[in-house]
Amino acid sequence: MCFEVILSTNYPGDLSKFDTMGVYFEKIDTHKTLKYLNHYRVATFLPKNCSCHFRIYDEAALTDDLKHNPNALQEWYGETDDCDNILNTKFLFQVIKNLVNQGYDFDSYVDDWDLVTLLDEPPSKCIDIHINHIKKDDFLFYIGQYFNFKKSVR
Repeated sequence: MCFEVILSTNYPGDLSKFDTMGVYFEKIDTHKTLKYLNHYRVATFLPKNCSCHFRIYDEAALTDDLKHNPNALQEWYGETDDCDNILNTKFLFQVIKNLVNQGYDFDSYVDDWDLVTLLDEPPSKCIDIHINHIKKDDFLFYIGQYFNFKKSVR
């Protein structure tokens, strides 16, 4: 199964300027699921590829151990500091964090690539990601989950 990471932002520039080996921002038509003006799908490994090379978990399949600390790297899952999925996720999170801290808004949604079932409206279950309260090493996406990235205010 392949995944699709889709995000939207009010950042006026083209996010493809952040493309790097392994992460590619591809402008797409607007999806009603996401709320900001500019919409992107994020490919991994190669342009126009799926988003499978990010750290993505199926929330329904989480074990009790993961529910206790869902963000820590999971040795049993083969996650190491230097694997592509972790490096790509750290990079994407840092781009979002930098731009949110500059005052721009971001949200995201992850779904099956082959069976994109994007909702007509943003899901009622929204997780606010307070970007300054989470380490980029610990961030992960959940399939079928809507995230709203927020600048953390202490």
